[in-house]
Amino acid sequence: NAIRSWAALKPKPHIIVFGPEEGLDKLAATVGAKHIPRVKLLDEKSRGVHSSRPVTPAPAMGSLFYQAMSIATTKSLVFINGDIMLPPVMGDLMMSVNNATDRFLLLSHRYRMWVREYIDFSNPMWYMDSFGKCDLPQANKSCTWTRDSSRAVDYFGFTRWTWNKIRLLEFAVGRPAYDNWLVSKAASIDTPIISATEVMRALHQNHNYKHITSAATSNEKHITGKDYALFENPLADYNRRIIAFKEREGLMTVRGDQRFNTFKMRLARKDCRAT
Repeated sequence: NAIRSWAALKPKPHIIVFGPEEGLDKLAATVGAKHIPRVKLLDEKSRGVHSSRPVTPAPAMGSLFYQAMSIATTKSLVFINGDIMLPPVMGDLMMSVNNATDRFLLLSHRYRMWVREYIDFSNPMWYMDSFGKCDLPQANKSCTWTRDSSRAVDYFGFTRWTWNKIRLLEFAVGRPAYDNWLVSKAASIDTPIISATEVMRALHQNHNYKHITSAATSNEKHITGKDYALFENPLADYNRRIIAFKEREGLMTVRGDQRFNTFKMRLARKDCRAT
């Protein structure tokens, strides 16, 4: 559903799918996307990752960004997780922002829901279908889209000049902290941070988190991401440590949903609201 929603945007974007997972090449081919199977992965053998047990690999964020910018021929790009569907307005939104400024960071809250079927993206109003009453009586209360925490950001729109003054670190994608770090760093160099929450809804398809920890289940009460095990794992700790070390802010103890330096988060949120 996610990649098909991207391909349905107007104008149609050039899609690059990163990852070695089986079947990604065929999936990319169905929408005319470019597949890059070789990406830098972080696991228990990576420098800075402390674990005596095998760790499910996660892509390294900095390498992904730089690799994408070297391949793409466009001024602006969007980094997006593979479970996020984008509504049609995203195409118009990116064009408007792209024409207005040469440097920006576009993001928004995400809305989450269980999606149990293929969506027909030929219907331009597909994203409105399940916002109201649940169509499936046997399904649970998660039948409608639910607005998630502002700390969970699953896509970023930016230009090649957004990160000119910033060295992008090798965070583990899909683990805590890297998304909030991007917002904070962009705000620190006065990059316009544009919140699209009131204009569009980025739609997260719920899933289990067994790729992060065996303690996670497919039980829907755990899907909000508040489960302790999702934030206390080797790659989550690794992300926090490189922030503490690189930023020299002394942040060594982080629990639950606290990501990193509170003061910087306040600055980022203030800038986002003002924009």
